Amino acid sequence: MKKLHLLYIAAVLALPFQSCDEDAVDEAAAIELQSVSLADKTMKVGESGAVAVTFTPDNANVKAVTFASSDESVATVDKQGNITAIKTGSATITIKSVKYNSMSATCTVKVEPAELVYDLNGGKGTAPAKVTINEKTKVTMPAGNGLTKDNCDFLGWANKKDGGVGDITNEFETGKQDTLWAIWKDNGIVDLGLTSKTMWASANLSAKVAWGETSGKDQYTWKNYAQGEYVTEANESTFESSSTTKFFFLKYCSDAALAKEGKSDALSVLESEDDAATQDKGLGGNWVMPTKEQIQELLDECYWVYTADYNKTEEAGYIVYKAKNAADKGVKVYDGAKASDSYKSVETEDADKKKVPADTHIFLPLGNYWSSSLNASNIYNAFGLNIEKGDKAATFDTERCNGLLIRPVRK
Repeated sequence: MKKLHLLYIAAVLALPFQSCDEDAVDEAAAIELQSVSLADKTMKVGESGAVAVTFTPDNANVKAVTFASSDESVATVDKQGNITAIKTGSATITIKSVKYNSMSATCTVKVEPAELVYDLNGGKGTAPAKVTINEKTKVTMPAGNGLTKDNCDFLGWANKKDGGVGDITNEFETGKQDTLWAIWKDNGIVDLGLTSKTMWASANLSAKVAWGETSGKDQYTWKNYAQGEYVTEANESTFESSSTTKFFFLKYCSDAALAKEGKSDALSVLESEDDAATQDKGLGGNWVMPTKEQIQELLDECYWVYTADYNKTEEAGYIVYKAKNAADKGVKVYDGAKASDSYKSVETEDADKKKVPADTHIFLPLGNYWSSSLNASNIYNAFGLNIEKGDKAATFDTERCNGLLIRPVRK
């Protein structure tokens, strides 16, 4: 702490850091200012705070001063004496009287590193190591390997505890003490007791997609199908049988005559880069589109009940239950037939007025669903699941360019 004694200073107001005209001070009311001083300060990168100024006596009348930093790359100071720490290091802050240039004092501001910490936000596992922040820095987000939360999937890191998909970042820039929060999503996993141990998602992806594409679009035709190149005009309804039309596939094509530049392959199941379920950032986890075999297993091993109004949502489709006994596997109840009373899709109350959970099930609205399986005997087509009113739930195949629903699965 450094002090500098002054001569008498006259003032009419006893206000800190005043900027009024000191020439107008009534000298009869002058209170001698004996000294001024600043307190040394330690801060972390990114912090802000006022410098501590002491006037002696504290009721001295004239306190109009200026502030300056010796190194603004380390710490800045504004005209009110508010300091902002920029990066690690030391800077000298000087206070100076506006009227009496000989009056000044200094202090040292030491800036220490800040830290970026990772909060698991209710999850379990070992959080990534803290990151030392010496100045404004871009940090690449770590993976969530080994992190878990009951019934949830890890989506990524965000600077908001209650952040969503839109807040997740792959790279975060900070120049202060900061926290990144793990963002989780209810995984919606439903165990239907299938032989393969396949778990089905409780909901569809938000958009229809063409087979091998990962996002929705307004129209679905061969002309805008991303897995190949459309060469000539054609009637899409007879595309594959047209002798005048050529569509050269980029991938999933075993016929060199139909592959672009003759580069055929033996792929018959979508790879992860072309799997809409795997690539959906909002889904999280190790989700994939089901294979044709997994769809067939769902048809063969579950108890299917058609409804025109699922849980009063006015949506029609099939309630697909985990079968309670072998005789129920593969059964479809439709066209007004009565389902077994032992299966319930909504919570009910027992005799003691306690809530009884709904039986394990998923609901599949009417529509067509993709599998990840190519029809190898007709490479223009891929397999899927067709669900219509009545006894209409079966595998089928259709042109790859069509936009279909997707119900993800995982093991």
